[in-house]
Amino acid sequence: WVYCIVNFRDRERVKIGMTTRTMECRLKEANGTFTVDGFYIAIAKFVRCPYEKEQTIHTILSEH
Repeated sequence: WVYCIVNFRDRERVKIGMTTRTMECRLKEANGTFTVDGFYIAIAKFVRCPYEKEQTIHTILSEH
């Protein structure tokens, strides 16, 4: 999975990442790990080679 999760309270708090687990597991982990909970899945896509795709997204976004 490659995903984008956004915080309900602070919509500028966005996390782009990847996981090989279920999105439900990742979201539960995110809501228990970060200092501010309340993340929701904005978009998630099951892909092959999620790590490489996540890195590509970060590279593209770093140019902006």
